[in-house]
Amino acid sequence: MCKSCEFVLSQSRRCHVTQAAACEVSGHATHDVDRHFSLLFAILMLVLASRFATAQAPPACKPNTANYPCVYVANGRSDSVSVINATTNKVIGEIRLGKLPAGVALTPDNAFAYVAVQGSQNVSVIDTATGSVIATVTDLTIPLPTQVAATPDGTSVYIVEGAGDTFAIDQIFTKTNTLGQPVVGVTHPTAIAIALTGTTAYVADLCPDVSGLDIACVKTVDTSASPPAVTGTFFSVPNFTETGSIAVSTDGGTVCVSVQNPNLLVGIACGKAGAETEFDLGNFLGLTAYGLGMLPNGLLYLAQPGEPTIAALPNSVSVIDFTTTPPTSQGVTVGQGPTGVAIGPGARSVYVTNADNTVSVIDTATSAVATLGSGNGFGAPQGVAAMMANPPVITTQPGSQTVTSGRSVALIVGTTSAAPAFYQWYQGTTGDTSTPIEGALASSFTTPALVSTTDYWVQVTNVAGAIDSNTATITVTTNQPPSCTLVVAGNGSSTFTDPLTVLATATCLDPQGEQLMTTISFGDGSPDSSGPNSGVFTATHTYGSYQGEATFPISVVATNSSQLQSPPAQYSWTLVGTEMAPPVFAGQSSTVTVTLTAPPPVQSEQVTFLCTTVTTSDGLVKDASELGISCSSNPPEVTLTATAQPVNIVIQTSGKATAAALNTNRGTWAYACWMPLPIIGLLGIGFVSSRPRRRRWSMSFTACGLLAVALLTASCGGGFTAPQVSLVTPAGNYQVTVVDVPVGSTSNSGFIQTSLIVPLTVSPFQ
Repeated sequence: MCKSCEFVLSQSRRCHVTQAAACEVSGHATHDVDRHFSLLFAILMLVLASRFATAQAPPACKPNTANYPCVYVANGRSDSVSVINATTNKVIGEIRLGKLPAGVALTPDNAFAYVAVQGSQNVSVIDTATGSVIATVTDLTIPLPTQVAATPDGTSVYIVEGAGDTFAIDQIFTKTNTLGQPVVGVTHPTAIAIALTGTTAYVADLCPDVSGLDIACVKTVDTSASPPAVTGTFFSVPNFTETGSIAVSTDGGTVCVSVQNPNLLVGIACGKAGAETEFDLGNFLGLTAYGLGMLPNGLLYLAQPGEPTIAALPNSVSVIDFTTTPPTSQGVTVGQGPTGVAIGPGARSVYVTNADNTVSVIDTATSAVATLGSGNGFGAPQGVAAMMANPPVITTQPGSQTVTSGRSVALIVGTTSAAPAFYQWYQGTTGDTSTPIEGALASSFTTPALVSTTDYWVQVTNVAGAIDSNTATITVTTNQPPSCTLVVAGNGSSTFTDPLTVLATATCLDPQGEQLMTTISFGDGSPDSSGPNSGVFTATHTYGSYQGEATFPISVVATNSSQLQSPPAQYSWTLVGTEMAPPVFAGQSSTVTVTLTAPPPVQSEQVTFLCTTVTTSDGLVKDASELGISCSSNPPEVTLTATAQPVNIVIQTSGKATAAALNTNRGTWAYACWMPLPIIGLLGIGFVSSRPRRRRWSMSFTACGLLAVALLTASCGGGFTAPQVSLVTPAGNYQVTVVDVPVGSTSNSGFIQTSLIVPLTVSPFQ
């Protein structure tokens, strides 16, 4: 028999066969044991490595992953921040910091968490996407940071610092994580809150009352100023001498603060600027800087930690409803010694940190409570912050409009949203995403020129969800807008020292024949005159007292039933002066100098001046030609520009004023002019010549004609005026309306007309 396998080959065939078989079986068994052991060892190492990797992996919280959104809890005793998955409400890890982390806040984009670390006297900055500390801000004004708040644009974070009688609020610029200047004007701040909109921060502080004692108050801070500074007191809370936490509504209109008096009575005060409503909760011990949260519906959750060395720790959170009169309160049972409060994503949950090393999660709809126990690594948890993951809310819907063919329309949507918010405009009705508009990714969108009725809507999204706007229908019509012309005339007054009254007449035409609503504005801040207009609309207006020259822009606009409006180019400007033109006799001219410009949008226009109407002292309005009055300027044509310039307006009256100027009666001029005629006849007789008689008489009459002209010129006062047969301008006090029109035109179409109301006195002819 073979003694060993090594000798198999040298033994008999039988031995070879049997021993070889035994050796083969033995070898295979040994090989299998080694292979199985190696496999088990590899699996064990992989499990250990996986567990080690899981234990060491930072609690990253990234959008569009299973670990999003998150809640951050500052563990004062564990020197860490615990991260809770807000979807599963399970702790996914811890981030180690320095000693005694207290307050925590998240930037609106959920990208960074800022943690006030009291024991280390700094602020740690956590990158939420990696779960790691990326920066540490030191050299605080008072190196004892407590509570933290971020601005709605994410550019700054404010840190409340101090204890005892020394306090400050520092500003950190998030782009560089460097300190700005401290807030000016705070005295004893305990907490700061900033609304989602605007640049106003609200600080829980103390203010002196009328007796000089400090009482609880809320101060406003302008975060856009440099340095940020207190701008006033939002409201004060009499009889309370301490403040704790602060919360502000999403629109910034309501602010609430927790307060306490010397008798340990704890209360809540909520209000608007200058006014507040208090609600007393009873005698409790202790307030915290991060124990107040406000739901969008106005419900408040208040944590009161208590004092374990004096009394048993409370185990409830007060829920106060300020929407009722009077406010009401109820308690929700949580862990022992509630300290911090944070409103969870979508306001579906409220997270409460407790002194018994637990975190309570309250369902805001049912008030049911789930507890994350101390085995999750919590150690005296303090401040808590939840990612702002509320779905966006549309505050202003894009509106439907009616336009004429070929016009574009600007559509705007107003939203309240945690940053960042994303927009996408679509063509079609709400919910139809088949036609997205390329590049329309902002809160406003301008349509192309439209030739047919078109629908648009916008979808707004953020990390928590999306919301669709209403459909905005842009109705395109081929209708044409109405057009208007405006004529303005003085409406008379008993004396020219009275305030001026004008009569504005608007003539408007709608191409479609629709009913018009016409509005005339008199340019002095007085209410407009409006009314239905089937063609002509008139309005009378009296201006207040004035001195010198005053310019009032008078305009008209008409809107038809289709809401189409006349172009805004139809304007008339009235210039009024208390100075009368120099008085005249009928037949004379009067010159008045006024200061004129070319009103915008006209830059330069060559004009001439015409009289249109004349208003008598008894209020009758007549055409200027009816009273023999005409107007011009000196020079006859004037170029108006945007620069003010003096213009001489000449008002000519009609009548036989020439004789009056010579101090003669109405017939004297005839005798004076006829006197030379006999002399002319005698001169004609005295001509003697040898030429033929016909030529002699022709020359005589020619000479006599020339001599007659000379004598008539000399004897008629230096000039000859034929008897006038036109009417004589009646004596009286007038308001003459002078208008300028473009040279070469008798209408003011396309031109901004200037109407001059000129007082004029005409004396009777003598």
